[in-house]
Amino acid sequence: MNVTRWRLDARRRRGYSLVELVLIVGSVGMILTLCGMFLHLLLKLDRSGRGAIADAGSIARLARQFRGDVRAAAVVKVVPAGGAATGGLDLTGPDRPTVAYRAAGDQLLRTETEGAAVKRREAYPLAQFGAPGFQADGPLVVLTLPRRGDAAGPSLRPGYRVEARLGKDRQLASRGEAPK
Repeated sequence: MNVTRWRLDARRRRGYSLVELVLIVGSVGMILTLCGMFLHLLLKLDRSGRGAIADAGSIARLARQFRGDVRAAAVVKVVPAGGAATGGLDLTGPDRPTVAYRAAGDQLLRTETEGAAVKRREAYPLAQFGAPGFQADGPLVVLTLPRRGDAAGPSLRPGYRVEARLGKDRQLASRGEAPK
């Protein structure tokens, strides 16, 4: 008798109760919220990856240019940082324009001058890095780019160190060899 009565009640009932509708709408809302959070996380990860690739490209261009400038130079002068002025590096070649590297905000500026005229100026963004350091120890010239820490503390990722040998291209040219 119970089974028959249940069948009769099921046939008469045609809609859903308010509680069932609220549960379904709540479940769909939670699923959409989770999907939105996941999509936000993926977009943030994509932005971070693109920023890292752009930084790596900028550092690679800077390292290539720095090595070329140091190898072609005959005289190197490290400009110490003092007061409001930032430190830098001046490279002079016998038959080449003078090249100066200076830090300016979140950029490293490379200025090529011939006499008093600026021949070329380039800026390398360094948003992820602290103030660059320059060292000249005999024929070895070093550019150091330390990672900038955040409010939580210092960065766990190491910075960059670019080394070049002063006058290497000139020495090879005097021997008749092609520079590498």
